[in-house]
This record gives sequence, structure tokens and C-alpha cells, in this order.
Amino acid sequence: MQQIELEKGPRHTLSHGGDISQGDLQSAPVVLIGAFNNSWTLRVTNPLRVNFAGGSSIRDSYDRKRAWAVHVRPDGTTTDDDAIITRLLGPDGGESMMTAAGIGHYGTEAASDFLSSPEQIDAFANTAPAGWSQRNLQIVMHVKVDEDSPVSADIVAVQTW
Repeated sequence: MQQIELEKGPRHTLSHGGDISQGDLQSAPVVLIGAFNNSWTLRVTNPLRVNFAGGSSIRDSYDRKRAWAVHVRPDGTTTDDDAIITRLLGPDGGESMMTAAGIGHYGTEAASDFLSSPEQIDAFANTAPAGWSQRNLQIVMHVKVDEDSPVSADIVAVQTW
């Protein structure tokens, strides 16, 4: 684990997914990055309504007709990706957890960019379901890819509870 101290801010710990314990997840706010390369993300999102499936798709476990998948060309390139952003509030005001994860790395990059962009979060807040800021949340994003880089991300589904 590596500790990072921000200017005038609290200490942050940067860890590889394989180095995180259950206790780590309960002792401080956590942001998990990546899906299929981060077993904690898969464990956390698996029982939720929107989750990762089969190594190449996202599914809505309440509505089996809703699913998102990356279509890879024969040369291994793709023009799109999909991602899930999840925020789980801790019980009784405890520590929260977030995930930013795509089916592929383009989706993970776009989800991470979303979480670090006040402008994108403000735009989401203007159209988000009432009370979203005090509830658990999942956002599904469809990401357009051009020249080996994510170029746009559109929110295609939102779930709060």
C-alpha cells in the first residue's frame, strides 16, 4: 500500500485490489477502480441490480432484456464500451464505497473521469432522480471510442434505492 498526502488534506491510501482486505473496506471511504481486473468490484456489484456478467457485458438482473455488451472487431478494436458507477452509502452513516468500472479499459477511464469532474456530476445532478444524493446509486454509461480513446460518455440507465 502507498500513502498519498494531498496538500492540506487527509492521507489517502492507494492499493492494488489484491492488497485490500474486508477491514479496509469498512474503515475508510473506498473507491474501487476497474471490474474484471478487480475482484472487489465484482464482489460488491454482483448482488446489485446492475452488475458485470461473463467477462464482457453488463446486465440488469431485474430486467433480463436490458444488457450492455462491447462488440469487438476481428482486429481486436472497438468503437464503444460500457461502464457502471456505483455508490453505496455505509450503514448508519458509516463509510461509503464507490466503484468506477468498465467492461473494458475505455469504460473504466470514462467512469473515472466522470467521478473526478465537477461539471459532469453537476450535469447529472440536474437530471438525476429526486433524493439521489442521499441514496445508493448505480449509473450505467455507454462510451464512444475513437482513435483508441474514449471521446464521449452518455448515461443510459440510473438506479437508486
